[in-house]
Amino acid sequence: MPTDSKEYKDLGMLRKQIEDALAGASSEFAVTVKQASLSESPLLEAVSKQSSVKGYTQDDKAVYVLTNDAVFKGDSRLFKNEGDWTAPVGLGVFGSNVYILDKKANQIFKFSPFERGYDKVKYLAQTALISPRPRR
Repeated sequence: MPTDSKEYKDLGMLRKQIEDALAGASSEFAVTVKQASLSESPLLEAVSKQSSVKGYTQDDKAVYVLTNDAVFKGDSRLFKNEGDWTAPVGLGVFGSNVYILDKKANQIFKFSPFERGYDKVKYLAQTALISPRPRR
């Protein structure tokens, strides 16, 4: 496209409008970092109470914490590890299901509630190579 064409000039004007709009937007969404106290964050408070936290997550109702020994919902134990996981590196919750990522088993275990507790199911049809990002 020739630099002296109407289309080229229109694109230049449009680009300037976009750049101006983005420049103004960045100052509107500034983030201020501050230290959080445990009383202000249920997630931090729950994690601080467990000495061997392997994973944690939060939904709109509760904070969940994963250790080598159990999964906790808030201050109470949801279910204990009965040899189900050996090297937990992650935890997720969706609906009433709990998902545990086990590095040694190369598997995601899905725990679904039933009348006597939680039932474990291998979430993946086959094992998968699991290589989580290191915590910072």
